[in-house]
Amino acid sequence: TDYPMAIKEAGRTVRKGGKLIIAEVTSRFQPSREKFVSACESLGFHTERIWEPSKMFTMFLFQRNKGGIREEALRQFPPLKPCRHRLSDGDQGSRTNCPKRWQAYYC
Repeated sequence: TDYPMAIKEAGRTVRKGGKLIIAEVTSRFQPSREKFVSACESLGFHTERIWEPSKMFTMFLFQRNKGGIREEALRQFPPLKPCRHRLSDGDQGSRTNCPKRWQAYYC
């Protein structure tokens, strides 16, 4: 996914004072999430809150506070690690045990 462009679009469509909530898998931000937060702030958002409702997810609450979007701000976004899912029932996500319709997404 092209998440910087999605956040840019949120910056374009969310009015000043509006809220943006992002939920993401925590392991994708390793080793740190500061660059992600800084990049979101460079697109005109102010960080209101960051919390982890579980060990799997990090939630971000931003408020829109500026006008225009600078195109160079999109280059500041760090790459996120891929999100690897493991299937239940003892399957460790191997392609041999993964249903074919899920292989592109989960295995």
